[in-house]
Amino acid sequence: MIVSINKVKHFGLFKDFKWSGDIPGFRQYNLIYGWNYSGKTTLSRIFRCIELKELHSDFQNAEFDIVSSILCLGKSFLLIFSNMGFAL
Repeated sequence: MIVSINKVKHFGLFKDFKWSGDIPGFRQYNLIYGWNYSGKTTLSRIFRCIELKELHSDFQNAEFDIVSSILCLGKSFLLIFSNMGFAL
């Protein structure tokens, strides 16, 4: 499960976003809403990049780090995934 997005650079309207401590983490269910041009579609494109394991064709110079929680043998672990490992 995705817990947070540590950073987003050069992707849509996110030029240099860093997750701060005052932003609550993602939960099992999340509702993302906002004004037009506030970043909703950009977030969905980032999630799609993770699914496809490739960068969006319009943002080949983008960088982002995603924090995910996994459960293994009854213990929870946090993993950080970076797009820098995607095959382009």
